[in-house]
Amino acid sequence: MPTDKEILELIKSTSELRPSNNFLSKSKKVLKVKAEKINQRRRIRRNAKFGIIFSMSLAIVLWFTFFNGSQSVLSTYNSILSSFSQNEKLTTTTNTAPSVLIYHTHNQESFTPYLKTDTSIEPFHTEKNITLVGEKLAKILNQKGVNSVHDKTDITKELEIEGTGYGDAYDASRKVVTDALHQNKDIKLILDLHRDNLERRNTTVELNSIEIPRISFVVSGNSYYYEKNLKVATLLHEKLEIKYPGVSRGIITKGGDTLGSYNQDLHEHSLLLNIGGVENTLEEEYKSAEIIAEVIAEVLDDLE
Repeated sequence: MPTDKEILELIKSTSELRPSNNFLSKSKKVLKVKAEKINQRRRIRRNAKFGIIFSMSLAIVLWFTFFNGSQSVLSTYNSILSSFSQNEKLTTTTNTAPSVLIYHTHNQESFTPYLKTDTSIEPFHTEKNITLVGEKLAKILNQKGVNSVHDKTDITKELEIEGTGYGDAYDASRKVVTDALHQNKDIKLILDLHRDNLERRNTTVELNSIEIPRISFVVSGNSYYYEKNLKVATLLHEKLEIKYPGVSRGIITKGGDTLGSYNQDLHEHSLLLNIGGVENTLEEEYKSAEIIAEVIAEVLDDLE
């Protein structure tokens, strides 16, 4: 049997010859049969598609009506949401929910061994400064299993941008603390890390033939949480004295006409921590960071 194309070509090629009525009749019948077959296949596909859609719709309706399908859907939906929520919580806990917050109000406090400056002028540096000691302390605490976060906000630079002075540093760092407390509800201890401006003979002790920068704890008497902060400082000081005699310079209470509360009114376990002084080196400071990290790790569980 000739194809449609062959029939059409035949019609075209013989049109000038005036084909007979019999030929035309047979051609029409062939084309009509083929057209009906094509339409039939189309109807079958259309009906099959409609049947599938109808069956699926009916199954869904029956499932929701008689087999508590709505609860299953809600349960699955809630499970998905719960999964996302748990993942988000894990991320938050790992990255931004520390037990210890370390920050620096005077973040550019530096050390004279690294700077060509008169010792009568308190040295500052944008890179070699107390922030590196805070970074070291946080790293050691994390290694000891104490989840810690180290804030590296450049307070000094922010003061320059805002056109304010050194005396406004605690106002600027206050935002660092409030933001951290807003984001992290699990913080148990806040440390504003500094180095003192005293001479080396006052800030360094020899321990087992090694020069160790001494550590002091500053507590604000103007803080609402003065007594609780003092208790924390006492715990750290006493533990430090037991383990490393002479390393602690003791507890220093600032009150009366002291400006502000060193942000210690924001948390009941908040201290200003001095490690070493202006004439120490970073290598020495890191040794003290290791020591105080060990003490913090042991005392943290005792905080109420």
